[in-house]
Amino acid sequence: MDEIGVSGISGVKWDAVELPSQFMENFCREWDVSQHMMSEAESGQPLPHALYYKMIAAKNFQSRLQPLHQVAFSLVDIHLHDDYDPCGA
Repeated sequence: MDEIGVSGISGVKWDAVELPSQFMENFCREWDVSQHMMSEAESGQPLPHALYYKMIAAKNFQSRLQPLHQVAFSLVDIHLHDDYDPCGA
């Protein structure tokens, strides 16, 4: 019964609740792990290296726009705080 305390998000602090999924997401993108976990459904052939690289490229596509996305959130936040009038005047 020791596993229940660490299964899912049980026993995980709220500020670290995303950690297990992020760990598994990144862990599964490692070639050594992927080649053992993924195979063609009918033939059972392992994941080709070329397809693995395409999967990684798709994950990274436009990833450099993420900081710009955060800047947009910041600008909206600044705008809301700057223009908000609690008295409604």
